[in-house]
Amino acid sequence: MQIQTLSEGPFGVNCYLVSHQNQAVLIDPGVPDETVRRHLTAQSLTLCAILLTHGHVDHIAFADAWPEVPLYIHRADLPALTDPVKNVSTLFGFSLTISHAARLLDGGETLDLGGMTFFVHHTPGHSPGSVCYQAGTVLFCGDTIFCAGRGRTDLPGGAEETLMASIASVLDACAQARLYPGHGPQTTAQAERARNPF
Repeated sequence: MQIQTLSEGPFGVNCYLVSHQNQAVLIDPGVPDETVRRHLTAQSLTLCAILLTHGHVDHIAFADAWPEVPLYIHRADLPALTDPVKNVSTLFGFSLTISHAARLLDGGETLDLGGMTFFVHHTPGHSPGSVCYQAGTVLFCGDTIFCAGRGRTDLPGGAEETLMASIASVLDACAQARLYPGHGPQTTAQAERARNPF
């Protein structure tokens, strides 16, 4: 499994292109689709799925660029795809809606995509439908936890105690994992247990 971090674009979000052989999964399409297409073409990769860690604008902005590719989101964040208040695009001065039909997750699923396996951890708190995707010893954690930080809880659907419980749960379940967060540098579960101020 190869992991590429794509972070150019207006939102400062980490978008991950995860590939195996000639198949690729895109996690959080918050960078311009031209950037993703350039990487796919250069490596002769076929995009087989898009995984959303949650429904905020910076993580979903370009989800409509691939209407033919299956899109996955937790059912609790489905309303954010079509509600600019819930996806917080209104905070940036515009209204984003995503028309792409989504496949709904509940948490606890195992997704077999492009020869890769992703386990879905439901980690609410930053948003009601936030999830982390575990692929072996790698955890794509969206805005649940960052290097020396964690997701904010003052946006619609956020909940402080819920987020802290989610962080504790996922770090227990993925104690040896390398963390690929939605913003900022990579880290590890061990490092965050030892040094994260939250």
